[in-house]
Amino acid sequence: MSYNWLIAFAASVMPPSLASLVLPSPHISVPFAAGKKGAIVTTNLHVNFAAYYTVYLNLYFDKGNPEDRSHVAALAGSGATSKSGQRLDNGLEIPVELTIVRKKDNQTNLILDDHFKTDELGGFTADHFAKVITGIRLDPGRYEIKIAALQDVPELRDVPVRFDVHIRPRK
Repeated sequence: MSYNWLIAFAASVMPPSLASLVLPSPHISVPFAAGKKGAIVTTNLHVNFAAYYTVYLNLYFDKGNPEDRSHVAALAGSGATSKSGQRLDNGLEIPVELTIVRKKDNQTNLILDDHFKTDELGGFTADHFAKVITGIRLDPGRYEIKIAALQDVPELRDVPVRFDVHIRPRK
């Protein structure tokens, strides 16, 4: 039995802040050869309720290897800023092209098609550092998202990278 109707109804009557707490949130995390010029990944995202999404490149390291973690940390940058807010350590810039298309009833609507450099550290976990590509508000619907590597980045040759899209963390 499908509960999609219940999710759609709940999303339509709840404020977005409450909906984001109780409804399943879409999340994409797929391998991406970010360091190889011409590499492309295309994936789909079904958005149940309007929300602000953040798009990342996650740089992974071996949790049991402190040298690997330090190496990937240097590539990711520290996220340090000056008193005026200027970023001091952006880490490695990874140029990508990001395209987001909304699909509805055999029609497509281009939402975003732009070039970005991942120059901001968005955070880290026990096994990866997250470099921010951009943030975007998406309304309910089905989306096709494509990311393409724009140049060879040899520093990423031995670093597993994943393309990641999810609802923006609350601050």
